[in-house]
Amino acid sequence: MVEEAVSGHHDQLKERTIGVQVFGREPAYDTNQDAVVRNAAVEVRKRLAQYYLDPAHENQMRISLPLGAYAPDFSVQTAVPVEAAAEVRPVRPVRRWIFGALAILGIIACGGWALAALQFGPAAELKKFWGPILDAPETVQICVGSAEMQPGGKDLLYVRDGYAMARVAALLQANHKLYHLRNDSTAPFSEVRRSPLILIGAFNNFWTMRLMSELRYSFATEMADGIRYKFILDRQHPNDRRWEMKAGNMSAAPDKDYLIVTRVQDSTTERTVISVAGFADYGTLAAGEFSTDAAYLKKAFRDAPRGWEKKNIQVVLQAKFIEGTPGPPEVLAAYFW
Repeated sequence: MVEEAVSGHHDQLKERTIGVQVFGREPAYDTNQDAVVRNAAVEVRKRLAQYYLDPAHENQMRISLPLGAYAPDFSVQTAVPVEAAAEVRPVRPVRRWIFGALAILGIIACGGWALAALQFGPAAELKKFWGPILDAPETVQICVGSAEMQPGGKDLLYVRDGYAMARVAALLQANHKLYHLRNDSTAPFSEVRRSPLILIGAFNNFWTMRLMSELRYSFATEMADGIRYKFILDRQHPNDRRWEMKAGNMSAAPDKDYLIVTRVQDSTTERTVISVAGFADYGTLAAGEFSTDAAYLKKAFRDAPRGWEKKNIQVVLQAKFIEGTPGPPEVLAAYFW
């Protein structure tokens, strides 16, 4: 959006155009049914607001996205001296030709979407982690779990699974990697095995549960005293229940969630598979942020064994939430083989 605005291409700043160019939607897709662009805009507004709440950034150039629009506004907030604190100084617009490069750098500094970061210099950790997917010649399949909306029916995505999917799709788009979006119930094995695969969601995604059934760390459930629990099973320590939670309402925001990010060469499909998943869709959202954020990956793999980029990987994490917004994920365990 910044690039198009700076270039004066305001006709490109429409929901449908962004859906096609950024998220890989078909040109005739139904924007009323698919809210991926609107949801992404909400996330961008939230992250920009959080960024400028920090006093360290209050005098920087400001990028904002007005409600109901996709054309960003740019302004500079002039600092108010102490002796003139009572004086209200206006926010002065800045001419486009001056702030072009600064606007782009500002978006990256805001910690926004992977798309911006990858377009202007991908971090080594992102390239190492996603390399087997990005370098594969085949079109990538993104397989997203379904939300159980009605008895016997699997219709819509959980909203936060959609956010995770959007981050991954933006990363692929930024690297000019072709991909197809699929629902777990519409992705037959005959097609899955022909391509690199990205799995979004855990208990609501058949392919995730199948992939992890033979790995060290996997998602599992059990009943105890009439209460259903979700936990991460460690097959090397099967009686360990450190990472366990009561199975609650998927629509209710938790105060924490456990998640697993996996990258493995699947022996059945003979293709690279990356899984991004949590107990609930809140955890999947946090897993999506972790796997597409260079800073998170750099910290997680700081003590990884030499040559980890060529190994199979599983990372177990915990994310804490405030009003549904995940904080920085905490690495609980990492396994390389």
